[in-house]
Amino acid sequence: MLYIFQNQIYMNMNKSQFETSIQKWVALDNQIRNINERTKQLRDEKNHLEETILQHIETNKLNNAVVNISDGKLKFVNSKQTAPLSLSFVEECLGKCISNKEHVERIMKFIKTSRPAKYVPDIKRTYNEND
Repeated sequence: MLYIFQNQIYMNMNKSQFETSIQKWVALDNQIRNINERTKQLRDEKNHLEETILQHIETNKLNNAVVNISDGKLKFVNSKQTAPLSLSFVEECLGKCISNKEHVERIMKFIKTSRPAKYVPDIKRTYNEND
């Protein structure tokens, strides 16, 4: 049976359908967990190789080198990375341009309380300590 509430479609399930859905959800969650673990291993290996390659590039002064690969090219460049815009950074910057600490505190309080928040339904999985 389907019903609609706040533009969402919901399906009533019997106990068997519910249990099957839970089992499928857990199996998919396990697959995602395994894929994420493998992705982390691959990323770590790639980062290690990147460090080695970049050391070689710097040591041999190949900074402007271009390497042809099967599906394109590799260029060695310096990329600009900026720090994230955190609340502590905003407060620090406000403190530098507004001398009155109370004003800075009021602005920070306003920013923190004005941030939109919403609650969404979710499934949180915990693992037994034995695993």
